[in-house]
Amino acid sequence: MAKKSIGSSKVDEITLQYLLGTSDPIQAPIKSTGQNKSDQSRTSASQQVTMGIPQKSTKTKTRRRLRDLDQISADLRSPKHLAQHKSSKAAEDLPGLGKWYCIQCAKWYESENSMVSHLRGKPHKRRVKALKEGPYTQRDAEAAIGQGPADNGARNKALNVEVEMENSAFLDDQET
Repeated sequence: MAKKSIGSSKVDEITLQYLLGTSDPIQAPIKSTGQNKSDQSRTSASQQVTMGIPQKSTKTKTRRRLRDLDQISADLRSPKHLAQHKSSKAAEDLPGLGKWYCIQCAKWYESENSMVSHLRGKPHKRRVKALKEGPYTQRDAEAAIGQGPADNGARNKALNVEVEMENSAFLDDQET
């Protein structure tokens, strides 16, 4: 019979308890013997999965979420729309007390220096280029999934233009 490692005996014990119905291995904490420190670190990491916050990654992503391109293009077209967005945030909570704001990127900056360096950077230039193309519309979304009217381009009408051929003199001789 082959030698069993310490970790496999724990697994066998937990499996046996689960099969007998005495405990649930998912909810029951794994008791460590203290012989292997790496087993203890893995155990504590598995018990701290979300720390009481369900779907923590989703919450973090929404915290960093910026405005969409259609909202930003509305800001550029209408100063009233931009003023409404700026007034929704308290100036004390914003970086630099809300003095330096990049409309195209929808970001606040701490100082004029950081704002100027941002305006020279690639992310800002990419955003300006994306905004020149125009905001997304429902028609674009339907075309992307294959619905909506087909865009076959403008149809060419038959042109009534006489074309002179290279051998037109030869054809004229044969007709007479």
